[in-house]
Amino acid sequence: MNAPINQGKPDWLKIIHNPTEKYKEIKDTLSDLGINTLCSETRCPNIHQCWGKNNIVITIMGNTCTRACNDCTPGHPDKLDEYEVDKIVHSLRKLDIEYVTLNCIKRDDLRYMGAPYVAECIKKIKEELPWMVVETIIPDFKGEKEAVGMVVNSKPDVITHNIETVKSLHKEIKDPRSDFDKAISVLKTIKELDDNIYTKSMIMLGLGETKEEVVKAMQSLRGAKVDILVLGQYLKPKEWHSDVKEYVHPLVFDYLKTVALDMGFLHVESSPFARSSYMAGELFLKTIVKRNKKHGK
Repeated sequence: MNAPINQGKPDWLKIIHNPTEKYKEIKDTLSDLGINTLCSETRCPNIHQCWGKNNIVITIMGNTCTRACNDCTPGHPDKLDEYEVDKIVHSLRKLDIEYVTLNCIKRDDLRYMGAPYVAECIKKIKEELPWMVVETIIPDFKGEKEAVGMVVNSKPDVITHNIETVKSLHKEIKDPRSDFDKAISVLKTIKELDDNIYTKSMIMLGLGETKEEVVKAMQSLRGAKVDILVLGQYLKPKEWHSDVKEYVHPLVFDYLKTVALDMGFLHVESSPFARSSYMAGELFLKTIVKRNKKHGK
């Protein structure tokens, strides 16, 4: 299943960046307004490709998480910017973007973990830009159904909650306050509250999981009626983050995609560079969301 770590990255993990004018426009616009993006913070390998085709992931509520997961960057949370959503609306209008993903960092220091703020951001974007397709990546909100409901009631088109790894590795990789079963419960709650909202989740591979554990995690996601699955290779962002245990071969990603589709997922992105808001998945979702809107669904 794996490639040797001590021989460096395999050929399938080498990517050539080719910045386009659109990429530069997005970078300059967001930078000028002080808007944070998950793309830059995580050093996403797809940033040039996605930004070049108007796919961006904006991080709201600051860019510092209150939890200390081994695959992320913890620190002291930022003060909320009262003008943040106005800046976001302005940038989306200026850049002529039709699909936006809002990444909601974990803010355990805020009331309802920031859920009311997230809901207001979504509502404001929908009011100001009614054509916009909105996806939001949410934390677990400590599993509180009321907090999850606030986001659901703001009517985003897609809600993503990433389990990120298999159950046996969850405590090792994630903050102790996180929990695999709680993550599955959040995804179930979304569908219980509004079955018309598409749900999505991602599993990172290469952290030491077995193929059987990945399949079991996928089954748990289908049990929660998750529509979209993303499987991607974990890449260590910075020195203090969790080490890569293996580089998973593209053929394994292909195999797992076949297994996942047989389980009934509506759409599956499975490749080394796939990420939870990878462009191909968003374009697919945008198509089905707009199709359903046209037919009054």
